[in-house]
Amino acid sequence: MTNFNSLNIALIGAGGKMGQIMISLIGQHPDINLVAAIEHPEFKELGNSVHIQSNHPSELVFESIQNLDLLLSNNQIDVCVDFSHPESTTKWAPIFLRRKIPIVIATTGLSEHFINNIQEVAKLTQTSLLISTNMAFGMNIFIKMAKEIAKFIPNWDIEIIEKHHHHKLDSPSGTALTIANEIKEVVAKDFKSDDMFTFGRGKGRFPRKFGNKEIGIHAVRAGDIVGEHTVIFAGAGERIEFTHQAQSRNSFAEGALNAARFLTKVRNQGRLFNISDVIEYAKGS
Repeated sequence: MTNFNSLNIALIGAGGKMGQIMISLIGQHPDINLVAAIEHPEFKELGNSVHIQSNHPSELVFESIQNLDLLLSNNQIDVCVDFSHPESTTKWAPIFLRRKIPIVIATTGLSEHFINNIQEVAKLTQTSLLISTNMAFGMNIFIKMAKEIAKFIPNWDIEIIEKHHHHKLDSPSGTALTIANEIKEVVAKDFKSDDMFTFGRGKGRFPRKFGNKEIGIHAVRAGDIVGEHTVIFAGAGERIEFTHQAQSRNSFAEGALNAARFLTKVRNQGRLFNISDVIEYAKGS
């Protein structure tokens, strides 16, 4: 990746699985400083020390998001990274933009209404943000490949299977929906997603409603699967299947840090970016 200047990060969801991985990864990057570790008010470790490597402030503690105004006033924050929940993101993300702080949103399950509204806030404040349902660079290249394949075989049947650990709350995954929407732009652009997507196929008779314009999406929740997505293109007498597997959550964290670095370069554009923009920026640097 391209070299960027040092930056100060505020992390929302710092006590969760992804938050802990982010903290560990930040400790390996001397050019990145974690200046605020933020959690929900009921988080049991509020006030406890955040364990980062020795080249980072040892006095840093987990802070409640209810103290956000004070945190923003007392710290020089270049960018925020949010690995929390839709309810939290919806409430607090606009505050960062109004304070001219770009934000990387890695939360899944966000509503279309929120995304439309937050784009308006970005325009009004001239402060950029980045939203991605999957921060892994490999996955975002995978999505581009799926869309490209669909251009060559638009009349083949398409099914998507996603697999995750048994603790995952949302179904299907935000990444599966992103894949489906990108493919839909090629094979059924004029149709609504609600009409074109079939979520699972229950017991009984469930033929394809729209023939090869329909995209089936299926979810598996089992064990400790980090994340796996398979796209099936099926034609007459042959099919193409290809799969992306996330072996660890580190790829999501690394992608989020690269996104944070990228946002500092485009912070005043006041628009919504995604990981594809980060990849394109890296190619041209």
